[in-house]
Amino acid sequence: MVDGLAHYNGTNIEYLFKFNNPFTYLIKNPFITENEVFFIMYEGAKGLNMILHGKLKE
Repeated sequence: MVDGLAHYNGTNIEYLFKFNNPFTYLIKNPFITENEVFFIMYEGAKGLNMILHGKLKE
């Protein structure tokens, strides 16, 4: 997605994280472990590098 991070579950698409700024984007492929995922993001309007972290539901 251009304006966020989404997941397709086979039936529909759901946003996991929606960007608040049109100048925010993911920089590289995610780093994925067994239970966690990390995305490196850049928010151009503020010049910030950020890490988006997610965990699998237990």
